[in-house]
Amino acid sequence: MGGNIDARSTVGIGTTFEVAIPANVVEQPIVWPTTRDARQTVSFKLDEATGRLLKRYCQDTGLVPVEGAANIVFGDTTYFLSSEMTGVKVCVSDFSDADAQNLLASGVVDILLYHPIRQSDLRDLLGTIVSGGDLRGLDALARPGTDSEH
Repeated sequence: MGGNIDARSTVGIGTTFEVAIPANVVEQPIVWPTTRDARQTVSFKLDEATGRLLKRYCQDTGLVPVEGAANIVFGDTTYFLSSEMTGVKVCVSDFSDADAQNLLASGVVDILLYHPIRQSDLRDLLGTIVSGGDLRGLDALARPGTDSEH
């Protein structure tokens, strides 16, 4: 198995122990998409818990959270039914929400993100947004039971 245990002691100061155990990386860390464009702003029109979760991941991506108008808006169905805006519109809803499906079909929102929000779905969505990609390529986004990653 290998490895090393080392101890160094100095009278009146103390002892330092060092243990080295060789280990193999089982899987590579997840690479999160990033942007350096400080003009990419995002706002959240959702319940507090969902908004806080999405805000953290968006900040990790380099997006700048704002309260007012933004380049990207995450909102619930009720918000998009009563608001008009420009930019990327992401409706966060339950899979069975017919209003959300209608918002997408009528072009009011650009994409749906379903509860429970999976980390891999959000990573794919944010990666596509910050790279300027086509959101229509994410049609299979967030279908319940299609992904075990959270």
